[in-house]
Amino acid sequence: NTDTRKMDPFDTYFLYQRYVVILLFYKTNGNYWFNNSNYLSQAHECDWFGIHCDENKLITRINLSHNNLSGVLFPELGELGHLKVLNLGDNALQGNVPAEISNMWSLEEMCLRANRFTGIIPTLMGQVTGLKVLQLQNNSFSGSIPSSLYNLNKLEVLDFSRNHFQGSIASNVGRLVSLEIMDLSFNLLIGTVPAEILIASNLT
Repeated sequence: NTDTRKMDPFDTYFLYQRYVVILLFYKTNGNYWFNNSNYLSQAHECDWFGIHCDENKLITRINLSHNNLSGVLFPELGELGHLKVLNLGDNALQGNVPAEISNMWSLEEMCLRANRFTGIIPTLMGQVTGLKVLQLQNNSFSGSIPSSLYNLNKLEVLDFSRNHFQGSIASNVGRLVSLEIMDLSFNLLIGTVPAEILIASNLT
């Protein structure tokens, strides 16, 4: 007889969640991390170092900063739809930031500072409307700052300093009405600072 039982979609998500974290381990050379406690063991992924979950065992925070990660990020990472905080700062990651990161519809904080990332910022990042903190400083990002980022009206911290961004600051920067800290220093930007930035009255 054919087994007609179907897996619950929630169970499917949990399997995929674990798969993504395993993939993170392999893609960023987890054997060389300073701390890789419980990774690839039978322990629940919520008990793996740097992985934090809510009461439903959904991953809501990944903090693997200062942990000797190298390698690249990967599209599947964007499928962690319940993730609120992604902190991979102060490592040796390289390559591009995959556009699929924009699928993280719950994301509030993303810190990729002090790595070796290159390429452009995905335009689709402007769709992560709950984003409050975006720290990409001390990398080698290039190209222009996507104007779509100025749609992030909950953004409080924007730090793109010490990269290779070019072009000018668009006038719609004034849409960042929640902005408190903005650092674009040590780039290749040209032109004047738009008067519209004064609309972001919380800037310090």
